[in-house]
Amino acid sequence: MQHVCAHDRLRVCRGTGFTMIDLILVLAVLAIVTMLALPSVESDQPLKLVGASTILASDFEFAQSETLAVPADPTEVHIDSTNGHYWLARKSAPTTPIDRPDITTTGSGVPYEVWYGQGDEGYLAGVQIEIIGVGSGVIAYYAFGRLEQSNDARVKIYNDSGDLFVVVTASTGSVSIEE
Repeated sequence: MQHVCAHDRLRVCRGTGFTMIDLILVLAVLAIVTMLALPSVESDQPLKLVGASTILASDFEFAQSETLAVPADPTEVHIDSTNGHYWLARKSAPTTPIDRPDITTTGSGVPYEVWYGQGDEGYLAGVQIEIIGVGSGVIAYYAFGRLEQSNDARVKIYNDSGDLFVVVTASTGSVSIEE
């Protein structure tokens, strides 16, 4: 059935509705919006893994530099795999974390502890830590920056997306991140 215009019985009016061009334009716009939105819904788990590994590697390097600065009382990294955290402490007081150096006043009382998923590291929720080959859970340096142990220290950082390893070379104390 054709729609006939009231003012002109001989001419057939164009029906109301969408043309093919209208539909193609709408689909193109939806495709572009979808392409822009997809990256924002991807998992951030691999980035958390890289972030946690980088923080730990930096903390190992800081502990080494603190040991070089105060060789009579070396700084150790204590890893608690069961509770998913670690802290930096002096050898003379292994259960007491040292103060964070990034606080403006010395002796501010802010302990150098890292809890993945809590506090400043809240964005690293879901990341776990496990020390490999070091039964005591303590990685300690000699006065010249080498590890006290004879074998390399390996710390596994992992979550649902996979794992990375932070490795401290025993002979030099240098730190690297490996897959």
